[in-house]
Amino acid sequence: GELRNVSEELRGLKSEHARAMGELTHSKESYKQACEEQDRMQQRHVEECKMRRLAEERAVYAESRLEETTTHVLGLQHSIAELKREVVDLTQEREGLTRIVMEGGSSLPHRSPIAGAEEIGRSPYG
Repeated sequence: GELRNVSEELRGLKSEHARAMGELTHSKESYKQACEEQDRMQQRHVEECKMRRLAEERAVYAESRLEETTTHVLGLQHSIAELKREVVDLTQEREGLTRIVMEGGSSLPHRSPIAGAEEIGRSPYG
């Protein structure tokens, strides 16, 4: 009878040991999955940080390009204003010349095409 009791107790212990090993295996698997999930979350966090840093760099670059472009546009606007003034001046000059030509050149001071031609005309050679 004693041997049977020891034998049953041994079977019970083996069964309990098997159940404990099953729980341990399950716990190890759960722990491994939890670690993998944590790794994925950390990796995702690293990627999000990289993306945020990249977005910030792009924003800073875009801002500097905007400043450069604005400066360039202001320079162009200044050049356009100067060119418009030049066009107005040239238009007024052309109108003045056109008026002189239409009036037959009478308002042009009369001068000989060769400087000092009047004096040459009075010279002993003439």
